[in-house]
Amino acid sequence: MKYSVKLDNIYKSFNNKTILNDISFSLPKNNNLVILGGSGSGKTILLKTIGKIINHDHGNILYEHDNESLNIGFLFQFNALFDSLSIRDNIGFYLDNNNIDNSDKKIDEILQLVDLKKDILKKYPYQLSGGMQKRVAVARVMLMKPNLLLFDEPTSGLDPINSQNIAKLINKVRDEYKGSSIVVTHDIDLAFHVGDFFAFIDSGKMTFWGNKKELLDSKCFERFTNYRRLV
Repeated sequence: MKYSVKLDNIYKSFNNKTILNDISFSLPKNNNLVILGGSGSGKTILLKTIGKIINHDHGNILYEHDNESLNIGFLFQFNALFDSLSIRDNIGFYLDNNNIDNSDKKIDEILQLVDLKKDILKKYPYQLSGGMQKRVAVARVMLMKPNLLLFDEPTSGLDPINSQNIAKLINKVRDEYKGSSIVVTHDIDLAFHVGDFFAFIDSGKMTFWGNKKELLDSKCFERFTNYRRLV
């Protein structure tokens, strides 16, 4: 079975504190993985490690593509848009800074992907709703044509309608663009809308891996939903 990313015995520590403890899994190609767990469990550190933002201490991470053709898109929790740049310049930032053709045609195509209209291009991030800002962030990443798309709490701070739109967008990337996504979330509704596989991280260890049915039958899910009622 072909995989998008494969982790073998990943460890990561900060200041002698183990954050990731022997994490291993293989995500089949063209599937979405949802990573669940309580606050401080290591979910975001794991995502940043997969995204090569943070270096791991031990173990191996293998990707479907080699280093020359590998392109990972990372969507930060708070979008990381540039307040001083227009929406067009935000979307085209990667292309502009890598001397890649940033044509109106490419911008128009990516706007259609995220269901945004061209009239927003002259606006600035502060003039958009949280949901629209999130879609702009997705558009910027998708212009990079990523092999693997990573989402850190993509529905944080969004209302239910915008959260549903983000779920549809994540599935659109998988179904129409044949990509894979890894999603860190506390939003169980989002998780069930987009997840093909699920992992549960507890104190840096992966205590569950499986599909939706297996998750629903697991003690990890019961613990997670009990935790969710408290936050």
